[in-house]
Amino acid sequence: MSTEQQQLYSWNDLRNAIHSVGITAGDLVMMHIGIERIGIPRELENGKFPEGKINAFYKEFVTILEELGTVLIPAFSYSFCGKQEIFDPKTTPSKVGGFSNYIIQQGRWKRSMDPLFSMLGWGKLIDELFMNLPQTSFGNNCLFARLLQHNAKVCYIGGLDNILTAFHHFEYLNKVPYRYEKNFHGIVVTNTSKEDQDWTYWVRVLDARTVPTTVSLERDLLNRGIMKRIFIGNSHISGFNLKDYFDAAQEYIDKDIFSFIQEPIPLGELNRLIQDDIEKSKGVKNK
Repeated sequence: MSTEQQQLYSWNDLRNAIHSVGITAGDLVMMHIGIERIGIPRELENGKFPEGKINAFYKEFVTILEELGTVLIPAFSYSFCGKQEIFDPKTTPSKVGGFSNYIIQQGRWKRSMDPLFSMLGWGKLIDELFMNLPQTSFGNNCLFARLLQHNAKVCYIGGLDNILTAFHHFEYLNKVPYRYEKNFHGIVVTNTSKEDQDWTYWVRVLDARTVPTTVSLERDLLNRGIMKRIFIGNSHISGFNLKDYFDAAQEYIDKDIFSFIQEPIPLGELNRLIQDDIEKSKGVKNK
């Protein structure tokens, strides 16, 4: 991104923007972060930084997050998908951005024991949220269910709208027909040993028609004041309460179970696609 394109802001501007979308000190908040999309703050525009400008950026941003309360950010590794990699929460890289990997390398935040959709966490509620998680990423008593029970808020930073991973738990609760439970197997490194584990992932039927979309829902949330948004730098920040989001989504899905995918698929065809995938998975295991 060239200097001419950048709309500079200050660290205090960023703090104020986060608070302006409804995130306050002491909150439990899950963040989806694309901080680089906003651009750099004016404090980093000039000067030399021994650790590099991006690391100086990350360092100060971590400080801002730790001021909020209990904070979680994605560190998804999808470790049991594909090559079935070993998942070690202390060292396995995140596949969803440089900022999460910076936090992993610092070693100060805790990481949930989920080889598919792990989260990094900081704050007083993290031990309770991460304790004894079931081996399901989106099923009963999963981390996202616990966030819902604790009245968590959500904040998108850097214009990362329409990507709410917790929404798959909402789809699980509603047993949408275009998703189904699929088991994945691999090895998890704990404090004392390596364990073979099976994890359940509420996967979607892999078809162009089932690609998720919550654009209409989030536009509605903005119009109703349930979601707040403020522009900063080169992008924007949005905030909302997770339960309010789910409640509004329920209004849609009660009318049309296919509200949040590209287009409906006949149930008979969906069932065939699911069975085909199950059979393929059995074939892979038997090789």
